[in-house]
Amino acid sequence: MNETPLHEPLIAEEGKEKERVFTGTPERIVNICLASISALIIYWTVYVSADVMWKHGLYIMTVFCMTLVIYPFEKKPKVNHISLVDWLLIIGSIAGSVYAIWEYLDRFMRLGMLTEMDIFFGCLMLFLGLEVGRRVIGWSLTLVSIVLILYSLYGFVIPGHFGHGGFDLEAVVTQVYAGMEGYYGLSAKMMIQYVAPFILMGAFLEKSGAGDFFIRLAFALTRNTVGGPAKAAVIGSALLGSISGSAVANVSSTGVLTIPMMKKVGYRPHVAGAIEAAASTGGQIMPPIMGAVAFLMAEFTQIPYLTIVTVATGPIILYYITLMAFIHFEAKKHNIGQMKDHHIPSARIVCREGWHFFVAIMVIIVIMAFGYSPGDVRARRESSPSS
Repeated sequence: MNETPLHEPLIAEEGKEKERVFTGTPERIVNICLASISALIIYWTVYVSADVMWKHGLYIMTVFCMTLVIYPFEKKPKVNHISLVDWLLIIGSIAGSVYAIWEYLDRFMRLGMLTEMDIFFGCLMLFLGLEVGRRVIGWSLTLVSIVLILYSLYGFVIPGHFGHGGFDLEAVVTQVYAGMEGYYGLSAKMMIQYVAPFILMGAFLEKSGAGDFFIRLAFALTRNTVGGPAKAAVIGSALLGSISGSAVANVSSTGVLTIPMMKKVGYRPHVAGAIEAAASTGGQIMPPIMGAVAFLMAEFTQIPYLTIVTVATGPIILYYITLMAFIHFEAKKHNIGQMKDHHIPSARIVCREGWHFFVAIMVIIVIMAFGYSPGDVRARRESSPSS
């Protein structure tokens, strides 16, 4: 490992190669828009908010538009340039969201009976949702979603137990667009009330140096152990996962450092990549963030989020113990030794520099131990006489 001062960042920015490049005034405008929606989410979490449909519609519209701005349609976009295709999709996102907000009460009075305009904008937003997901995540989730939509529409042609009577287009649009289980209902509620506040907290921690601190701590704890870089990847990914809740962000942040180090000490390239992928995937279910799935489970099952986190703690510990055991035996099998680098500081020195990052995580754990959530804060303010 090359000599790196303690204050110099170790982790890399993830996903930058896919993003559109903005400079000067356009960059400032984009940053202001992103900061504004973040501030709105914090405001909605703590204080009495606007009408639910307005809040959900504004959130979905902003997320779709900003995603289409940041992630381009072209593979190599020009600097400060948004293509015509992207502008059309942005206009479609605004139109679909405004229509959903404007016609909400009318749809409610019609008892779910959709008009042709409802179906048109529902199909438009369904397509835009697939496109937004493709740009950010890739084709894997998009193809799965397309298959499930086709299965919903044409399940009647499948024989046997996997077939079903099939749903018409109106039923699919109702579920995804017009109903309270779709974009502007449960999905937006979970993002605003639970997922987004925790993601913002993780982003604040990472930008303040928590991610870099966790990586340094992982290397410090494993510097004198067999197969140290691989074990550092596991510990670092677990710690980063506790604040990011994203496997992709984990791989992109830690992999650029840990994979070359693993190869350097003797791990085969495909083994090094597999170890990093497995370690980062575990970060997706690492308490307290655990990605969006835990919040959805809490909402659908009405099981307290703290209970889900508590139950998940045992399996994630077993997951990382198993991974550490594999790494150790793989290192012994191929005579992989320790990291030969005297520039890695001790864990005591690293903790002295960044112990305060653990405070934020401990505060979250303690608050959840008392049964509170971000939504409870707003609910208590709404029910208080002074609000």
